[in-house]
Amino acid sequence: MPQLKKAKIEKYYSKVATAFLILAAVAVVVIVYFSLSKTIITVTPQPQAVKSTATINIVPAGTDPLPENGLEGRLAEKTVNGTKTYKDLATLRTAEAKATGTVTIYNKNASAQPLVATTRLLSDGGILFRTKETITVPAGGQVDVAVEADEEGEKGNIGPAHFTVVALWKGMQDKVYGESSQSMTSGIKDVMVATLENINEAKEQLAAELKEQAIQELSREIVKENPNEKIIPDAVTYQIISEEADVEPNAEVDQFIIASELKIIAAVFDEKKLFDLMNHKLADSLDSDEELASASQESLQYTVKLYDLKAQTAQLEITISGSSLIKLSSPIFNRENLTNKDKQDIRTYFDDFSEIQNVEVRFSPFWVFRSPALKDHIEIKIQR
Repeated sequence: MPQLKKAKIEKYYSKVATAFLILAAVAVVVIVYFSLSKTIITVTPQPQAVKSTATINIVPAGTDPLPENGLEGRLAEKTVNGTKTYKDLATLRTAEAKATGTVTIYNKNASAQPLVATTRLLSDGGILFRTKETITVPAGGQVDVAVEADEEGEKGNIGPAHFTVVALWKGMQDKVYGESSQSMTSGIKDVMVATLENINEAKEQLAAELKEQAIQELSREIVKENPNEKIIPDAVTYQIISEEADVEPNAEVDQFIIASELKIIAAVFDEKKLFDLMNHKLADSLDSDEELASASQESLQYTVKLYDLKAQTAQLEITISGSSLIKLSSPIFNRENLTNKDKQDIRTYFDDFSEIQNVEVRFSPFWVFRSPALKDHIEIKIQR
């Protein structure tokens, strides 16, 4: 009996020991899983377009203290003049003219009939014409004479007609008269006209050419003085000193001449120093979870706000453009949002953000297919 009891006790303890070993093994597996389970997420950020605008004060060299947003520089000016003939800017228009043609004058009298130039001939339709030359019609003969309408307009374009010589007394009008066999023409004509718009367009073109000429000439002069300085065309303003056309608006001409004189005023400075200043401002304008990725000197845009030739100062509105990248400090990378997810879940999460270009996910050990429940076991790297 004591031996049977002893065997039962041993069997009981054997089961307990086995259970303990199983639980211990499970605990080890769990511990190993949580301690070894890791997820590495490599993110390639998508550059975001950014820009910053500031008013920069150009002041003379040696200004102390330098004002806020101040940059040492100076103003330079250049005056140029020129003339140009414009042949292709006039506008084609339809204008009224005096209709012309030929009339045959018949003389049924026994004596010759002289008719001076501008003799009035009235058509049977009531349109008045005048002869363009002096003629003498022999007795019983006829003479062709060129005529033109007394008034401009399309009404002078009449067909063949009978004409009465207005200056003759009625008893003679049936003996000396005119006939036309062809239609009168040219009551309407095409003419080239220099309109106000044409003249203004020519003035603008010449001003643009003279401005470019002045910039080039002044640039060469400045580079000789200081190779680090140059003229920025967008930072140039100009004044028209005089400009005139050799025709009045709506004159009938196929070409005209414009004469102009202008002065450019340019802010001259070291553009590299300006870029450094604006680049710093662009970086400062970004949110705390962004960093400046790139910006170029070529992106600078200029607007002249004001200038003072006497004080040698100017105000320029400058805009710089570049790109930024997201930083790990962004809430997008909150690891609590990435626990217990498979690869597709993680990619889907990042797809919602325009700041992310690409995502790569790697689980370890090899048998793990989801990210850990512990955020500390998730590592995020940014691939530049």
